Amino acid sequence: MKVYFFLCDHSTENECLTRYLFGTTTANFEWVVNIVPGTLLFLYNFESGDIWGPFEAASTADCYEKQAWGGRFPVQIKVVKNEASRKSNLLKANRKEFLTGRRSRPDHCVDDPLASMLVTWIRQQGTQF
Repeated sequence: MKVYFFLCDHSTENECLTRYLFGTTTANFEWVVNIVPGTLLFLYNFESGDIWGPFEAASTADCYEKQAWGGRFPVQIKVVKNEASRKSNLLKANRKEFLTGRRSRPDHCVDDPLASMLVTWIRQQGTQF
C-alpha cells in the first residue's frame, strides 16, 4: 500500500476541504502522476501539524479548477472522503516516524509498513469531520 501527502497551510486548508480538491505545483507532477482513483491521500497542514484523511483520489492529475488557490497549484487531484476520514494531530505525536531528515513535513509518498500504520492509527484516533 502507498499513501500520498498533499500539503496545505492555514490559508489553503479550508479551500482544499471545501472544494474536495488537492493541489500542488508543476514541480511535483512527477509523483502526482502516479495517483489513480481510489489511492489513499492525506492533507497535512504544515503550520498547525494537523493531518486530514484518509481521502480517496477521485481523479487523476489535471488542472480542474484554474482559479483554485489563486492559480498557484495547477496540478490537482479531486478527492472524496473515505469512511474513516478524520482530523488528527498524528504527526505531532509521531514526528520521528513520519518526518524525514530536517524536513518538517512527511514525504509525498509513504509505503508499507508505515502507510498501513498511518491508516490504522487515523481510524482509531482523531476527530470525525
